[in-house]
Amino acid sequence: MPNHFFHNLIAFLGIQRDQHHNREIIICGIGSFISIFLILLIVRHFAPNDAGLIVASMGATAVLLFVVPHGPLSQPWPVFGGHMLSAFVGITCAKLIADPLIAAPLAVGIASALMYLTRCIHPPGGATALTTVIGSAQLHALGYQYLLTPVFINVMIILLCAIGFNYLFKWRRYPTMLSVKEAPVCAGKQQKLEAIPKIRPENLEYALQTIPSFTDIDEQTLQEIYQTAFANAQRKGMPLSAIQARHYYLHGKSSQHGVIRYVIDIDDSAADEKVHIITYKIMTGPNKKQVKTCHRDEFAAWAKHEVILSEKKQWEIK
Repeated sequence: MPNHFFHNLIAFLGIQRDQHHNREIIICGIGSFISIFLILLIVRHFAPNDAGLIVASMGATAVLLFVVPHGPLSQPWPVFGGHMLSAFVGITCAKLIADPLIAAPLAVGIASALMYLTRCIHPPGGATALTTVIGSAQLHALGYQYLLTPVFINVMIILLCAIGFNYLFKWRRYPTMLSVKEAPVCAGKQQKLEAIPKIRPENLEYALQTIPSFTDIDEQTLQEIYQTAFANAQRKGMPLSAIQARHYYLHGKSSQHGVIRYVIDIDDSAADEKVHIITYKIMTGPNKKQVKTCHRDEFAAWAKHEVILSEKKQWEIK
């Protein structure tokens, strides 16, 4: 009974049970120290006063870049865009709204929405926006110069430091594009997808524990991702002839959990039906409204269902 209680308490509090790698603890600590030290050392030669020396939220960015270097919130665009965009919003709110009780939460709210919109979500950016509004009179006197000194210089130094420092360790290389991926060793021929056994939570927990660096995902979430991907891969695509112009197609189990494409035109001048060029528009999902092209066989393999827009303006599987 006590063990069950403590297990539930750990799960409720969100305490991760992954192994602690002493090497990683030391590496992330050294990386964080070096990055902040370099920022302070370099920026004080450019800053007009102490108010423009360092952005306090760089401490939080250092944690992300050196503890979770492969996390999506740690990548260069979220770091750069998150801080710069948030600082601009914070400065603007501070200039236009005299009452910090209104300006501060408004700056954080707008910065959060814009980071989401521009795909540069970086939590320390919210602190940058807040600090810009509630900072000292010296900071406010900098105005939009604060974007360059210290925000831009801070961001560039910490990014360059993260790239250079993490490059020393091949399992930590930053950004993720530079990370070394080792292909899994398979005995004999590659197994068919249908023959792959279901991965149990304890298997995923073991796999996460073997990763030398900290991960910001737990085995339950990873299990859900795996099950969704496996189920989606098991669904076969549509016949080539089923893909028609001015029709809508879905990749996913439902319109709420999938992407819908609208076939604008099909260039069927080629004799081989597989290479007919399909021009389509993405109707839902991250790339909404983008227009792209692909071969008919690629589109048919992607499509899982044909859908129609009902009178209630809802997508339904045909």
